[in-house]
Amino acid sequence: MFSFDTRLDRVTGFTSDRRVLENALDHVEAPFGQTSMYDAVAETARVVATAGSGGGRLPQRSAVIVLTDGIDTRSRLTPEQVAAISSGIDVPVYILAVMSPIDDTREDGRGQTPGPLSNLARWTGGEYFPVSAPAHASTAARQIVDELRHQYVLAFEASTRPGWRPLEVRTRDRDLVVRARAGYTVAGPVGDAER
Repeated sequence: MFSFDTRLDRVTGFTSDRRVLENALDHVEAPFGQTSMYDAVAETARVVATAGSGGGRLPQRSAVIVLTDGIDTRSRLTPEQVAAISSGIDVPVYILAVMSPIDDTREDGRGQTPGPLSNLARWTGGEYFPVSAPAHASTAARQIVDELRHQYVLAFEASTRPGWRPLEVRTRDRDLVVRARAGYTVAGPVGDAER
């Protein structure tokens, strides 16, 4: 569990102990002032990648869940850059954007329009949830848990050409919803980076 404003702070390490998480939540202070949400998501993705590759082991059903007001005032990174970093670890990012009911476009019939946060979540195989009432948060939590319980691993032969490679996963049943990262990046030869 991490908290963030203009920097990312670890509240507690990786754990499956619900009591540790609940106790840590009691000690989280609401950020005040400027926030670097996109930078925080990218750094969290790097921490998750490090935990999964070096010594630590991530659970099979891992996700980054961001609870935010959706306002970023200070990040150096763009949503597209963060999505590329997050997709690189193949862990979905779910974003719960807490907002006033008056700002929730679902409440007035305008519908939900894609924006940087929803694009970031979907590019990583996650989802964006606007939350303007306790029932929305409960629904989002149930959907996230349900999706994490129904994860599958698909293997394919990756391209060797350097650069971004888009991915598209479809099912024969059009009623099914598939969440998958939008693609992957192939690094160039080591010599190319040195030139």
